[in-house]
Amino acid sequence: MQNIILLQQEVNQICASNQHQKKKKEIIRCFIQTGGSLTGMEGQQLNEKHDQQKQMQVQVSSSRLSCRDPRYSDCNKTGHNQLKCPSI
Repeated sequence: MQNIILLQQEVNQICASNQHQKKKKEIIRCFIQTGGSLTGMEGQQLNEKHDQQKQMQVQVSSSRLSCRDPRYSDCNKTGHNQLKCPSI
């Protein structure tokens, strides 16, 4: 009986550790300095490039989420459906 309780506790600890590691992997990290030192201007330029890349990623992901206009298959025109087709 005690072995079952100990094994269950161990499984719970492993699950908690896995969840913690998944959360750490999801965090986006950016290391600006790769060696030597940077001037303030170089750091700002790298930061601006990083911000632009993030904005581009957000725009791409938001464009993927947007829905297309409805298209009625009989007349093959967008913007309406069968009930509101102007050609009927």
